[in-house]
Amino acid sequence: MVSQNRLGSLLLVFLAILAFVITISSILLNLKLNVPLVVSLFALAVSIISIFKNELFQVKLRVLSGDVLFLNNKINPAVDLVLTITFINNGYADTVIEFVALKVTNSKGNKKIYLACNELDTRLFFNIIRQPEANIGNSISAPFSAFPIQPRQSIKKHIGFAWSRSSDFTEWEVENYKFELYLKSSQWKKFKKFSEFEQEMSQSDFNNYTTQESYYMAGFLESSLMRQVNKL
Repeated sequence: MVSQNRLGSLLLVFLAILAFVITISSILLNLKLNVPLVVSLFALAVSIISIFKNELFQVKLRVLSGDVLFLNNKINPAVDLVLTITFINNGYADTVIEFVALKVTNSKGNKKIYLACNELDTRLFFNIIRQPEANIGNSISAPFSAFPIQPRQSIKKHIGFAWSRSSDFTEWEVENYKFELYLKSSQWKKFKKFSEFEQEMSQSDFNNYTTQESYYMAGFLESSLMRQVNKL
């Protein structure tokens, strides 16, 4: 992984070499004859600095999500659902993810607002999926806290979300839902939307959700991959 400091050092070395070449050219050649060369090199240096500035000091964040683990909120009132989220930083600058918010909207336009509150480790998450009847009331592993993401790094987390009282609806029902994921990082003063996907809760899904402690609905990507695996 190439760090921001290392790339910055490389840029400074390049500029030092460029300045040296310009100086030597001015000394060895007649300055009047060398003006076009100096101007061209200066323009080239400015262009390269602009390119490097965009690449060096920019966070290029991509967020992948789509599967939802619904927790029966009558049994687990603190956490309503869990999302598996992959954070990918394709840039050369680092940042700190401070808050994660989720907006869920049904087909009627009613919305439900969530804030990240807990994290599950991977083993616990898959144990819950495999054993939906298990008692998971005390299984949430740790409170959600801000975390850094380095340049060229990806981080996968299973994040639990708590429902906000400002929501327009409280109970899940047989419906089609749109999920929109928002992040607040050290680079941005306000929340920014980074991902959205849809999930349809069918009658069968709803029956399973209401009779079990948890119910897992795979996202489109995972469902597609599993269909391919089953054909192998």
